[in-house]
Amino acid sequence: MPHDRDIDWTLLTRYVAGECSQAESADVERWLDADPARQEQLAAARRLWDQAAALPPATRIDAMWQDLRRRMREGDQGAQPAQPVRAWHIPWRLAAAACLAVVIGGVAIRAARTPRLPEPQVFASAARQRLNVRLGDGTRVLLAPESRLRLATDFGRQRRDVYVEGEAYFEVQHDSTRPFTVFAANSSTRDIGTAFAVRSYPQDRAVRVVVREGQVALSGAGLLAAGDVGRLTAEGQATVRHHANIAAFLGWTEGHLVFEDAPLGQVLDDVRRWYGVEAQLDSSLRSLPFTGSLRQVSPENAIALVAATVGLRARQTGTHVVLEKP
Repeated sequence: MPHDRDIDWTLLTRYVAGECSQAESADVERWLDADPARQEQLAAARRLWDQAAALPPATRIDAMWQDLRRRMREGDQGAQPAQPVRAWHIPWRLAAAACLAVVIGGVAIRAARTPRLPEPQVFASAARQRLNVRLGDGTRVLLAPESRLRLATDFGRQRRDVYVEGEAYFEVQHDSTRPFTVFAANSSTRDIGTAFAVRSYPQDRAVRVVVREGQVALSGAGLLAAGDVGRLTAEGQATVRHHANIAAFLGWTEGHLVFEDAPLGQVLDDVRRWYGVEAQLDSSLRSLPFTGSLRQVSPENAIALVAATVGLRARQTGTHVVLEKP
């Protein structure tokens, strides 16, 4: 896995060329996400790769090395000139990787001395708030309470990458020339003409993707179609549930909460986000399964309804509510 400051530049080259495994791609994407300035290095890699791909194989490497020498002449005054390389004796992809690694490495060194890229656009919802967002490409996003959506600094150029913490529902304007990808925790979800939701709160043990329409590609799980629910744990274990009750998972988009065998601890976390009431619960009770719905109820009644459904008592202690066995 790449260090938070360093990366294997050959790995980044393979990422640009589309030759990484899913695990390697996830590593690179986490490295990019850690610092917005790294998008400049990715953009430089893509530009150079695209330029090389447009040339005949016999001239690709010569052109790339000429570009490299030009960049070094324009770079730091104290840099030593590169030694001539007989690139035609190397398979062109390997030589391109080596050349690209040096070029990007030079960009990385100079990036520390240049102004940082503009801060990415961020949308955030507070507790008890849903937030509607319309992106520049026409995509509609609905954020659940206490959720955050961040757009990549180069959003809308060649790609449309966004990052989610919490829960968000997407109605994507599909564009095959500019992929729309949602990154959450250790997962990536790529749109293929889709309406879908992604959930990844810090307290959750897995990223959950629910597909209402179309298809998405979830890292580690493959294609998900309408009616599918995919989960990817922090350990990288993926599962897919077909023909799920999508209404239960997406009820929050209509303003009500629906649960099916949800752990009681997660239910109470959602109640706090949606109703602003926090209930204390013994750790031994957090895994109790809860099935039910909360529609147009007061915060106090929400806690009481959840407690009664699982056979617990709600006891008021000062400003807190405690759920306990009767």
